[in-house]
Amino acid sequence: MNTSLLILPHIIINNANAWSSPYTVGFPSLTSIGGAVHCLQRKICSCGFPSIAFKNFGVVSHKFNLRESRSGYDSSIVLTGNPLVKDKENPQKYTKPPFIAEIKCQMDISLIIEFEGDVNESSDLGNGFIELIISTLHDSMRISSGDVISFDRPRLIFHANEPKVFRQKIVGLLMPGYALIERKDLVKNSLDNQNDALDSLLDSLVINFEKDSAGTKNHKGWLVPICTGYMGVTSIVPHALNQRDDCTPHRFVESMVTLGEFRMLHKFKEIRELLWRSNYIEKDNYYVYEQFDNSSLMDDELDEDFFI
Repeated sequence: MNTSLLILPHIIINNANAWSSPYTVGFPSLTSIGGAVHCLQRKICSCGFPSIAFKNFGVVSHKFNLRESRSGYDSSIVLTGNPLVKDKENPQKYTKPPFIAEIKCQMDISLIIEFEGDVNESSDLGNGFIELIISTLHDSMRISSGDVISFDRPRLIFHANEPKVFRQKIVGLLMPGYALIERKDLVKNSLDNQNDALDSLLDSLVINFEKDSAGTKNHKGWLVPICTGYMGVTSIVPHALNQRDDCTPHRFVESMVTLGEFRMLHKFKEIRELLWRSNYIEKDNYYVYEQFDNSSLMDDELDEDFFI
């Protein structure tokens, strides 16, 4: 099978939303990045490539800086200075806007997007497709609510499922970089010891250094809590008061948070190990992104205990 990839290397994003879920701060949620990929597809389809379909995606982090100030072991959020607003009762008077904590970050990431469509190895549409991607990213794209400052020229890679192509054209292009992958297995192991989901998540985030008989220090790796989707908490209703899209049914949801890991790109053997796909599990009301290597969880079921 020929796997076609669009690589968007080293996208510099300023003031991205670091509220990764209602109760975690850090690398932006996977849902926000997946939303940006879907938005890019819609823009491309409306500008001359209607057959293009972005199927799955991977995200590689090169640099991440949270807007915070540190003093010893203590850290505090650097808030934005929002402009004054007019007083409703006295238009001649200006007041401070309502206080809403905003946590921002700057990051350098690369996106790996698997796609299908008329752009292929034998097609002459490749250059036009790349130029449209460039103009779209420059003109109107935001990723995780952040501004796209710059990026390297996008690349098209075909036959990416071949290990040699993966190592030479993807790992070679994006190293050094850390791919974000899912680690629900660590939560499951903790749940087997009678811990609840929140305790399992917190226990896995603690970094413990231990020395083995050879004196080598071992630890679990770079683990982070990540929001991978949403769970519906109400039934689907045709219309909700003040919803922005009058044509789409509405449902209230809550974030689903589990464990992720940033793993150095050269440790992967094939492209499928780091790609995420979207999935809707109707019987559980799950709207989630999941990884392909979770074969026991891929098709029908996700254990709710894996999330908080």
